[in-house]
Amino acid sequence: IRPFNDIQELLSDTLAATYSEDEQCFLLQLSVLDSFTEEQAAFVTGREDAALRLRRLYEHNAFLQLSALNGVYSLHALLRSHLLRVLEENPLAVCPGLDMKLLYRRAGECSLSVGNYLPALRFFARAGTDTDLLYILQKFEETGGGFFMRSDPETVRATVESIPWEIRYLAPVGYLGFLHRYAVRVNRAEAGRLLAEAEKRFLEHAAFSEEDKRV
Repeated sequence: IRPFNDIQELLSDTLAATYSEDEQCFLLQLSVLDSFTEEQAAFVTGREDAALRLRRLYEHNAFLQLSALNGVYSLHALLRSHLLRVLEENPLAVCPGLDMKLLYRRAGECSLSVGNYLPALRFFARAGTDTDLLYILQKFEETGGGFFMRSDPETVRATVESIPWEIRYLAPVGYLGFLHRYAVRVNRAEAGRLLAEAEKRFLEHAAFSEEDKRV
């Protein structure tokens, strides 16, 4: 087993040897998504020829995987982990001129369109789009039905902490609804702590309307 840094260097060398610079940029953008259709790839990357690019890449190597059942692509776990690391540390070295806020906003819209509210919340928080964060929190005010929240507690906690309090104050019922789903489906103890903190801050900030208090 090679040391972690050596594996990263090996992946970087393999990426450079396997793909052109433009293809590396394309794959870097796609790495934000767990999986994607050709249409989603085109939307997130902003490339009209995304479908053709995916088919060519799929034909020539095993780093791109395709489910024949639903036409959904995914990056090999090793390649994706490397690309996500690059995306965090130095994306412009691979993809000069990449607009990170736009990339995360598009990824958020893509997740939102298929009902993946937790990833959408995380992407919009990273994009810094307060309007969309507020919209998603307001969706959690709906009592009929629910949004399936399956994720590790650390991911959900980090997502919660990425939401500015100014946005939480604007949608207190939605934020509490989010935390209640978190409590039921992810981590009851941590959610309880967050709920107590939120209720205290909302009352101090007078965030609840009279109608909200009755709810």
